[in-house]
Amino acid sequence: MILYRRIIDYTEKNKFYLNSNASIYDLTQSLNTNRTYISAALNQKGKTNFNDFINSYRINFVIQEFQQDIHKKYTLKVIYTSAGFVHQSQFNRAFKKIMGKSPREYLKDINS
Repeated sequence: MILYRRIIDYTEKNKFYLNSNASIYDLTQSLNTNRTYISAALNQKGKTNFNDFINSYRINFVIQEFQQDIHKKYTLKVIYTSAGFVHQSQFNRAFKKIMGKSPREYLKDINS
């Protein structure tokens, strides 16, 4: 599906997910399409919805930061807000949903 590829390309090239205010509306404006088409492309091709799609990029960003030991220099709040999350509870829920464990458990595992 061409639109799905455009969504991926735009998201990765522009790091759209790092914007804490990133919305499906912003994406529709940037790709000159509408919400229905974006949602359909994400659901059919990506088997996901907009929020989970964006959160997966944000969590991957955080994982990369963890692997570079950024968490030893900065607080977890600095890391999750730089990834586009506003609230720790939102970050923790998304992290656990995607990684299957809490950020604390993940850090414990990679530091042992």
